[in-house]
Amino acid sequence: MASPINKLFLANVKHHASRYVSTAVAVTIAATFVVLCLTLMGGISSAYMATIDDATRGTSTVIAEQAVNTATNADTDADATAEVSVTDAAAAQQAQTEHAQKMAELRAQAASAVKSVPGVSDVVESTAQASVEGETYQYNAPMNVSIGSDGRSSLRALEYLQKAPLTQYQYKEGRAPQKANEIAVDDGVTGSLQVKVGDSVEVSTLGLNTDAKKFTITGIIGVSNFSNGSALATKEGVESVQTSGATNSLLVVPQDTAARSPQASVKSQEELTSKINEALNSVNASAKAEGVEFKAYPAQRFVESGRQSAQTQVTAMTSMALIFPLIAAFVAAIIVGTTFQVIALQRRRELALLRAVGAQAKQVRALVLRETSIAGTVSALIGTAVGTLAGAWLLTYLNVAANYIAAFSMLPWTGIILTWVGASLITIFVGLAPSREAAKVSPLAALAPVQSVQETRRKHTVRVVLSIILLAASIAGIVYGLRLPAGNASEIYVRFGVVVLATFVCWIAAMMLFTVVLPYIIYFFGAVVRTPVGRLARENVVRNPSRTASTGVAVIIGVVLMSTIAIGVSSVRSTLDSSLNKSRPVDIYAGSYIGTLSKDELTKLHSFEYASKTVDIRGVQAVVNGDTQSPVTVLGYPDLTGVQRSELPVVEDGTIHVTKGAIMAQKATVSVCFLDASGQQTTCREYKPVEDSSIRDGSVHLSAADLKAAVPDAGVAFVAMRIKDGTPYDQVFTGLQRVGRNISMNGGYVERSLYMQALNIIVLVFMALLGVSVVISLVGVSNTLGLSVAERTQENGLLRALGLTRGQMKRLLVMESFLTSLVSTLVGIGLGTIFAAIGMYTLPFNDLGVGIEVTLPYDQLAGLVLIIVLASTLAAWLPGRKAAKVSPVEAIAHE
Repeated sequence: MASPINKLFLANVKHHASRYVSTAVAVTIAATFVVLCLTLMGGISSAYMATIDDATRGTSTVIAEQAVNTATNADTDADATAEVSVTDAAAAQQAQTEHAQKMAELRAQAASAVKSVPGVSDVVESTAQASVEGETYQYNAPMNVSIGSDGRSSLRALEYLQKAPLTQYQYKEGRAPQKANEIAVDDGVTGSLQVKVGDSVEVSTLGLNTDAKKFTITGIIGVSNFSNGSALATKEGVESVQTSGATNSLLVVPQDTAARSPQASVKSQEELTSKINEALNSVNASAKAEGVEFKAYPAQRFVESGRQSAQTQVTAMTSMALIFPLIAAFVAAIIVGTTFQVIALQRRRELALLRAVGAQAKQVRALVLRETSIAGTVSALIGTAVGTLAGAWLLTYLNVAANYIAAFSMLPWTGIILTWVGASLITIFVGLAPSREAAKVSPLAALAPVQSVQETRRKHTVRVVLSIILLAASIAGIVYGLRLPAGNASEIYVRFGVVVLATFVCWIAAMMLFTVVLPYIIYFFGAVVRTPVGRLARENVVRNPSRTASTGVAVIIGVVLMSTIAIGVSSVRSTLDSSLNKSRPVDIYAGSYIGTLSKDELTKLHSFEYASKTVDIRGVQAVVNGDTQSPVTVLGYPDLTGVQRSELPVVEDGTIHVTKGAIMAQKATVSVCFLDASGQQTTCREYKPVEDSSIRDGSVHLSAADLKAAVPDAGVAFVAMRIKDGTPYDQVFTGLQRVGRNISMNGGYVERSLYMQALNIIVLVFMALLGVSVVISLVGVSNTLGLSVAERTQENGLLRALGLTRGQMKRLLVMESFLTSLVSTLVGIGLGTIFAAIGMYTLPFNDLGVGIEVTLPYDQLAGLVLIIVLASTLAAWLPGRKAAKVSPVEAIAHE
């Protein structure tokens, strides 16, 4: 038979569950957020691991082609260089073709020798490259082709289509290539090029003067959004694009399925690999004459090395990603704790009546604890369930899982269960204090009216003193950390660690202090509102300081983090922008992979739609100081005013600008012998060397007049371009690809765009993650006001009886929310600005050559204030309506 307390518990759960709605919302959001982050990180880990496993799947041995230097080759190369100062392009192409043919013959011999080894089932060619450095083994296909259509292009690694047991890709649409002119691509290519199965694309090798080949898309490969993407073609199709040879390694398929990666062990593959190396000795004698050597390695070594590297990266990403849901959980705990305390206060008379009719203190405590526990457990269960379903959908959407069944099998079930248990325990823990307070209610309290929570002065004093001490100590720690040296990596880590730890303590101390002083700060700023409703709202803020402070601090935590990220990224952007303007003042140097620019290319570059100004830079090859083995590019620099973003060193007539620290800079004069198109020396002249830190590519610079005097017909090597501000990088890249497939792109704009793109992604991701904390804090605002309405029912009825209209009652609640959210948001932005500035001076920017710039993104901060204040105001509307609907007579009679 159920006890009276158990019956009362069930009745309360059935009839008064609405008390815990805000608690349920906060816990559900936090639990969902944690599960989603765990799922996403698990999906990334699975995608990385699958990519590593697929590289050598079904094989036991990887045969790498390693470069070797022999004395014979070195002598031959030296003699050839002495005879020809600049390699003739036609001769180089012929030599490359002959080398490719010889390597194909050697691979065939190596494959034949390996197939004769007992235990070998097959030997297949692969485009992937094997790299072995110490204990690090890497095996991946290089990004070597450009796939284009209608002026758009996408970079991919073009791989051979393999047969089982090697990796078999799943096709979302279409089929595998069967002919030499067919290709299968991932949906990243079809999306960026806006093509589909059956459409034609042009494929060309990067950096080579070869005609693009037309391929028909026969299938769309299902690959994860976290992979680099792939393109598959038959061996004949790949070699039609990469005429110099596409094979970079050989893969050995063993007869013993237990020795096949990725399930095999290194030990199970070592014996066969050793026999393969012995078989390769007969081929390596000839291979070394071509400067290569075939070397076999157990395939599982590449798998284990890749897994270890990936696991380290994923662990780091997971640790960083979980910071944000943990912050959300912390904010939720604050909201839940405040809610439980206020609910216990509102039930003071109910609990006292229980004591009056004979309930013991431990029974009352158990009743309240059971209610808070069931609220937390059920809410955590709902949150984990929602997060699990959303996570399965996310894995499917990101192509990490082929379908929902596969997605559910990939979910981190251990982490999901621990999330549910952890969220439940946290809710139970924060409910302990209210349950203990409830047990202390005396039976006589049943005759007293409901009162607000009152803190003792002792508690305030202790908290304020402790927070001030911690603030002083943390500020001293920050100053000490910023004064530490940062000359090397270890010193940078120590300095960073000291400052971060001190800043964290400073943040905790500030939050402690604001739990006491924030209501009075809000009260002070509320003085600007002089209407009767405004004055009432201002007084209500300090009537229950604990509740107001808890709500405001929850808002501050989210705003501090969001504003710190926004200001920090904006400051990093400004600092890097200034650094790049100084070190790389020209946005784009557009050149050609195969020599000087043609007339058609120049015409298109001068009319480039995204460039505000262009200037030609002419150049030739030359022998400097008689070094015929290493010809140098000589550029004639014109006036770049209007193109450069900061001042470049002016190249005076009679001088030659060289890389800072170059040996030739130590000489009194530098001899330059210019070469014609055939590589023969023509004019020789001498110039005075000048060191120039802006030169990074190994070229030397003359004045435009000096180059023209020496080589009147010098071609245009580069077009210097000033790109219009705000132009996205992908538009510039795509536009230059339309000019010609041999167009190269270099300059500060490339680095600037990559930096800015990464920073913009960081802002979006972090803001989205931290936004969950703000949403939970807004739930707290609504909850606080709702509980305030219930607590002040009699007072609100009296105000209505004294003439306060329904509209004014609504505005009263809205004004309370407005003051709390606005002041809390401004305080959060102020703290965020301070923390961002500390972070900027902590980061190692000393080598950039410019001062640190702390800039405020006013548009983002204004948007943050607007969103939070507006959301808080809307959150107060429903409690305001509830307060306005109560009639004065009923409210005054309410107990």
